[in-house]
Amino acid sequence: MDSLYKELRNKNIEFIGEVINEPYGKVLIFESPDGHWFEFLKIVGRKIILT
Repeated sequence: MDSLYKELRNKNIEFIGEVINEPYGKVLIFESPDGHWFEFLKIVGRKIILT
């Protein structure tokens, strides 16, 4: 997640803060050109199955 943050930061992506460490994993929030907020989540310690 930290390397993704650095890579996107170098491409002038606007972030809301830096990488946040939470008990369930890491969170990275960024803002689209339209003003919408999006989150990248890296969940640790659990296996997630999408159906």
